[in-house]
Amino acid sequence: MIIGSILLVFLFLPFILLFSYIHPAGDDFTYAFLGTKLDLYKAWMDEYNLWNGRYFSNLLVLRNPLYFTHIGLIAYRITLFLLHVSLLFSLFYFFKTILSKIYSFSTCLFLVLLFNIVYLSKIPTLSEGVYWYTGVVTYQLGIIFVLIYSSLLYNYTVEKYIFGNKYLHVISLLFFILAIIGSNEVLMLLLLYFNALLAFISYKNKKKQLKLLVILLALSFVAALIVYFAPGNKVREEYFIGVSHRFWYSVFLSLVQCLRFGFEWLNNGVIIMLSILYIPLNAKLTKHTFLFKNNFFLTPWISSLSLVALIFCCVFPAYWSTGIMGQHRTVNVAYFFFIILWFINLSIWINTFPTLFNHIHLKHTLLLSFLCILMIVTTRNSRGVMEDISSGNCSAFNQELKQRYSRLNRINPNSNKAIYLDTLTAKPVSIFIYDIRNDPKYFPNLGYQRYWNLKVGVYSK
Repeated sequence: MIIGSILLVFLFLPFILLFSYIHPAGDDFTYAFLGTKLDLYKAWMDEYNLWNGRYFSNLLVLRNPLYFTHIGLIAYRITLFLLHVSLLFSLFYFFKTILSKIYSFSTCLFLVLLFNIVYLSKIPTLSEGVYWYTGVVTYQLGIIFVLIYSSLLYNYTVEKYIFGNKYLHVISLLFFILAIIGSNEVLMLLLLYFNALLAFISYKNKKKQLKLLVILLALSFVAALIVYFAPGNKVREEYFIGVSHRFWYSVFLSLVQCLRFGFEWLNNGVIIMLSILYIPLNAKLTKHTFLFKNNFFLTPWISSLSLVALIFCCVFPAYWSTGIMGQHRTVNVAYFFFIILWFINLSIWINTFPTLFNHIHLKHTLLLSFLCILMIVTTRNSRGVMEDISSGNCSAFNQELKQRYSRLNRINPNSNKAIYLDTLTAKPVSIFIYDIRNDPKYFPNLGYQRYWNLKVGVYSK
């Protein structure tokens, strides 16, 4: 495991190195301007009343690293790096909680590193999901909260309370529900589904946690109403008149995307190899781990439908509110949880139909592991990151933007002369970029103008 962990760290190094080249983009500047120029409470309520109901993540985007120092480039990079480290810690907490009776610290660490590299290598939009502050605090931070919430909920069932205090433990669960649902609409739907499923399982199996689970589900529903009925949602709908809120259209296209991404991810060579390697390990997990022993209290069909429900919940909100999926930030969330749910689903099928899997005995584990690593290295994201760094594209991109900031810093804010900036020639595929256009009303142009408090518009040359 130690050798494997070291190897995974080397695979992870290019992704870490990329944090030293990233820059704020698009909404980062706009939200920093709003957070700087307006009272935080007013800016927060304006977002709720004029744009969306994300009452938790909106606070963080309004107080992004650019708020505290001008440009705040180092703070921006450090913050995003620490947020990803937090994801690793929350994953470790999750694995250690569920598998503590069977796997050691080093094994759980190996699983965290393996999961992370599998996630990064195939995440649908790496640039938006990992290297862009506004996207990360809206979606990735919510994922961190879900992992902590799930771990706390499991600990509650086995009576392992925070500081031994049951009431503090429950309060923590309630806080994370509010934070998760207030982060974005995708996690709102997922948590509603998750809590409803848990309440149903508890009711069906006459578990003593049913009362708490009903309370958690009720709070989830109330928090979801706060998000859904935010006045800002009505304002945003005006940008998509005639194409939003078409129920059957949204359902149909969401199901099409379920087929698309489900097939793509299950056809992923890395997932296939790991699934083959996982089959012999399932017997040990089932023998020694409570949830695996009880098939997570799910039937194979419900667990399989949960995979579909996961993708559906992550793509439906976009079709419902805008008529298109547009970006894949929400699909990043689906892929993260798909990895976890797929192996849970695999365990349930193995335990329910053991004769289908008993004949699988691995004699070439080392070879399969090598092929799995080779596939990870050759994925689009892994190749993109390594090519961006080795080609010097990232360095050139970093230098061009620093020169742009230097020019903006020298401009008199009260000048009436139009400002022309060079467009970027270096554009790494792995870093989130919204470059300016020859249109002062284009939102990246407006972001520069507002953040630097300029009287005139910003144009591209």
